[in-house]
Amino acid sequence: MRHMIRSLLFFSLVCTLLIALPGFALAEIDLDRVQDDFKSVSGYLVMPVGQEFLVDLDAASGVRTGDLLSVVVPGEKVFHPVTKEVLGTLDEVKGFLQVTRVKSGYSYAKVLGDATGLKPADAVKRFDQVPALFWDYTGQGEPFYNELATALPHLDWMSYAEAARSKPESPQPLGAGQIGLVFVYDKLGLAVKSAEMAPLASYGQVQAAAAGIAAVGIPTTGVNSQGRPAGAFMPSGAVTPMQTSPAMGGIIRTSDQAFAGIWHSPNLPGSAVGVETGDFDGDGQVEIAVLLEGRLLISRIAEGNFMQLGEVALPKGDTALHLDGADLTGDGLPELYVTMARDLQIASQVVEFQGGNYRITIEDVPWYFNSVQMPETGRVLIAQKGDYTGQKDYVGTPFKVARQGNKLLPEGNVAIPKPFILYGQMPFVDVSGVTRHAALTETDELVVAMPNGKRLWESNQKYGGSAAGIIRPINIHAKDAEGDRTQWLRSRVMLSPTGEIMVPVNEGSRFFSQWRSFKSSHLAAMTWNGHVLQERWRTVDQNGYLADFRLADVDNDGAEELVTAVGYNEGGLLTTAKSGLVVYEMQ
Repeated sequence: MRHMIRSLLFFSLVCTLLIALPGFALAEIDLDRVQDDFKSVSGYLVMPVGQEFLVDLDAASGVRTGDLLSVVVPGEKVFHPVTKEVLGTLDEVKGFLQVTRVKSGYSYAKVLGDATGLKPADAVKRFDQVPALFWDYTGQGEPFYNELATALPHLDWMSYAEAARSKPESPQPLGAGQIGLVFVYDKLGLAVKSAEMAPLASYGQVQAAAAGIAAVGIPTTGVNSQGRPAGAFMPSGAVTPMQTSPAMGGIIRTSDQAFAGIWHSPNLPGSAVGVETGDFDGDGQVEIAVLLEGRLLISRIAEGNFMQLGEVALPKGDTALHLDGADLTGDGLPELYVTMARDLQIASQVVEFQGGNYRITIEDVPWYFNSVQMPETGRVLIAQKGDYTGQKDYVGTPFKVARQGNKLLPEGNVAIPKPFILYGQMPFVDVSGVTRHAALTETDELVVAMPNGKRLWESNQKYGGSAAGIIRPINIHAKDAEGDRTQWLRSRVMLSPTGEIMVPVNEGSRFFSQWRSFKSSHLAAMTWNGHVLQERWRTVDQNGYLADFRLADVDNDGAEELVTAVGYNEGGLLTTAKSGLVVYEMQ
């Protein structure tokens, strides 16, 4: 309730400013989200490892790569003068650490500055007493600064006036040896940066574009069957706005422009798992295959309408995990390779169009499938063996898949940097001509690595987030529930035709051992500048789980669209899960 009142007060201030300054619009900031991202969490130093320390905090504690930890020494107790109640302690900061890697149950953190005397069992607190600056580039941000400082009281805030006096004309690094957080507030929103100006988080989207300020994003035009010029991807720095009309009688209406260029299919019963596109039947038009639990649905968009063309029932009781298309027969028609699990084993299926119908042509293949864009050869179907005992997730080295008749054969190994797997990774060539790998980690950080596995960059926020998983035993002899674990696959990472690294962002609850639930999602497109991945554009938020995505001309108008498979709800004892396709025009 407290934050709801704050949000309403802040929104009232924004509305007042919009009326007073018609040529300028502030971004709406979700203060609860900022508070959650930078909340204080307590832990301990475990042991030194080389030049770093292990701390007993991990992703389940909310810790991310790049987080700052203060090593705290309890000081003198503070007593209430009347009740004599202990109000707290005057803690002192012994030094600061920065999280470099997050593992299951612990994390690595490097020592910052000249901190000395750190030892195991020293208390650490996430972001506690970390110096914080607020640089206001709107000239109207002091009320928001007050709200922000109140929401994050554990930070060591410089006063608004003092920060304003020392604020540079444009954000610049604080200088060698400086430690802290810089909150940069401008018309685009709130960006949180390190002392070196490395991006840590960003919030808010442009709400209005009066006085000629362009609010660009995808999509802008509706999906249709009429011809139009070929689309182009978003320019650098573009964001997707959610524009609103003025409040009338307390009701705020979302403008049609926010939804222009987005096409939704009818609801599809079942949980979305994957999507693939291609001319599967040879009629010269692009079809869409949607993998749902228990079935594979083939459809087409015709004159803006959803048209179901076929449906293939998959083996009952099996778990659908992943969907890919590849033309391994060489007849010009892609086959559909459906990765599935049966109990502890992988029992994948191949579906193709034969004799006027879609049907399963190859059954129970003990391989995981995934299609990956290779710099030298283009899109390739790769595979990896599963462990029939269920003890291991993946066995052996990934390999290319070949086909002879109705037999699938391994054809040459594929090098993937360890510890990455065949899912959630993609090689790409940077501007200097060097091959890199973009990949999702087990805990859903996005990293860029060299072919030998050396990491060049790691995100400080979660990307991906796959809900496709298999129940595995921790020990083959364990029969109780405590002996089970969930093997989660990793979300698709794909390269766009213009070189952006495209990855889903699913937001919700992640309990990596057993359970996940995602309530909101979008797709982000990133570019590698040689040092960090920078977001270039994103789709508007959707309520639901983004299971998979593709780029294809699905309305057959000569320009590619972004096709996403979204799970709207998970279903339950009395309800059926519902999913759908969401298609975006590319501007």
